[in-house]
Amino acid sequence: VVLTVVPERRMVRVPDVGGQSIRTARTAITDAELTVGETRSRFDDLRPPYIVLEQTPAAGAEVEPGTAVNLVVNQD
Repeated sequence: VVLTVVPERRMVRVPDVGGQSIRTARTAITDAELTVGETRSRFDDLRPPYIVLEQTPAAGAEVEPGTAVNLVVNQD
């Protein structure tokens, strides 16, 4: 009998950074052992500038440490 032990993959939860400033969002992402991925801009005149409008993967998703979180930020 051969027994192979495979370590369980460690997963982390993606924080909800929607509505946060880009600076606060970056800190939350790196504190969660993730990386900030592509950051794009879009204009929404109903929201303040430099606020995160969207994120991918979504908040609450379980991902591997080091996964990139892409952001869409309201431009000035």
